[in-house]
Amino acid sequence: MFLEDERYLHEDLERLEQAIADRIGDDPKHIRDRLNKDHEIAQLLQQIKEQSASLLKLYRDEDSGLTNEIQRIGTGDPFDEFYREVTAIRDHHARYPNEQAENTEVRYRAKRTADGELIPYVIDALFSGEEAFGRFLDLHACHDSYLNLPNVKRLNYIQYLELFDNFAVGAGGIKRDDKLTDQYFKYLGELADYLESFMRRTRPLENVDKVVADFDNEFEAAWEKDEVEGRLKEKAVAEREFRIKRLASAMSTERGDTRINVERKQGMTERERQQELDNLMSMADRTQQAAAPEEAEGDDEGEERIYNPSSFL
Repeated sequence: MFLEDERYLHEDLERLEQAIADRIGDDPKHIRDRLNKDHEIAQLLQQIKEQSASLLKLYRDEDSGLTNEIQRIGTGDPFDEFYREVTAIRDHHARYPNEQAENTEVRYRAKRTADGELIPYVIDALFSGEEAFGRFLDLHACHDSYLNLPNVKRLNYIQYLELFDNFAVGAGGIKRDDKLTDQYFKYLGELADYLESFMRRTRPLENVDKVVADFDNEFEAAWEKDEVEGRLKEKAVAEREFRIKRLASAMSTERGDTRINVERKQGMTERERQQELDNLMSMADRTQQAAAPEEAEGDDEGEERIYNPSSFL
């Protein structure tokens, strides 16, 4: 089945490339739809990477399975090989009699509602209501952790949004000795992790690993030259502060939009804020419900769907 596996992988790579091209051709207007498109493209690119790796492994033919199969076809009785394949197919379907044949032509097509609208449910579980599908930062948990640090100024949330990456000694009331505590180091880790997570969720097509690695290399170079602003005795603390500053700078637009949004909400009543959140959440619920019938049709009465290359012969 090595030749069939190769054929299948080549065909699947073509379908993946077409699926990416189709999505690139779309021009969604809503931020949620645009971000969902990018996440789907990122997933398809990852599948191309995985399928390509599988195909390369077959071509390397390290166990000579492909070579032996070609020799059997070229030198043996063709009917023997034919009946061997037929037997393999029958055995598979005997083991999985309820397996449904998959329509591979629609496997990677964008899912749509009955009205033809896209179903962007890929990102619905990735963001909190406060983040509004990546439009705004949600630093409330980090703000709470900051307020629990010793000797800090009691900044409100808007003030915190302005100053969370200001690590000058004395800023926010934090003294040099306070910066060397485990509690402060843990707080920095929480803040850095959130900002990096937000970047990954809002920029799925960007190589965030490389971005973070570049930040680390930049820090190491600055540290060696004694150019780290507000340099501390503890390198690990300074490194986290440096990364937070770079991440915050890279997301300055979202940060500014967040501050404006928080100020806007402060002028709303509690009922208005709750209604806005309910509207946002109901949007996700509607698309999930629209996707449910399509997913249900593909279910196989509890049978696990197992890929069988023989089914494509």
